[in-house]
Amino acid sequence: MSNTSIGVAVTGANGFVGKNLRDFLHKNKITVLGISRKNFRKYNSEIKMISTNLLEPKLQTKLKNYDVLVHLIGIGRPQPSNSTFEEINLNLTKNAIKACKKAGIKKIIFISGLGVSKSNTSKYFVSKYKAELEIINSGLDYTIFRASYIIGKTDHLTKRLSKQMKKGVIIIPGSGKYRLQPIFVLDAAKIILEAILKKKFSKKIIDLVGPQKIS
Repeated sequence: MSNTSIGVAVTGANGFVGKNLRDFLHKNKITVLGISRKNFRKYNSEIKMISTNLLEPKLQTKLKNYDVLVHLIGIGRPQPSNSTFEEINLNLTKNAIKACKKAGIKKIIFISGLGVSKSNTSKYFVSKYKAELEIINSGLDYTIFRASYIIGKTDHLTKRLSKQMKKGVIIIPGSGKYRLQPIFVLDAAKIILEAILKKKFSKKIIDLVGPQKIS
């Protein structure tokens, strides 16, 4: 399948990964539908939709023109109001699956979390694990990426560390022995595009990590 013949819908289009992925797909001449809860700046070649639950009729009409949905919506910590792990990480994934089926989209790509497993009892990881099961059992083709920290200009981790360094105090979580395996956001975008275009990623769960483990 050539780049120019495929259309990709991206949820969470206004987030850190979403912005970088859309930019990368735009440069690779991929037709993109960006989907976000908030208004955002789009590329000339791109269509954008504002959606709160991914099931609006107008969005369904647009989605019929696309082949793959990259589902990036997710939270790593509870937010005010109804933005719980269950609501955002799980229920919106269920809605993304429904949207794909209604629109005839046959493949979904999902960003999960490194460390997700049946035995992990963290509420975050439980919500991601349940979302993975929904996708696996959906009947859709899928690629699930269990991502470590995705870093680059304006990522949340780097911004927090930069602020701490300017203040002269670095907050070390726990014992300080926790290991990370971060991946650069453009490397993540390249791998996502590979999963969009190539069958070798079909129905697989893949750790999305960088080459180095760091403290």
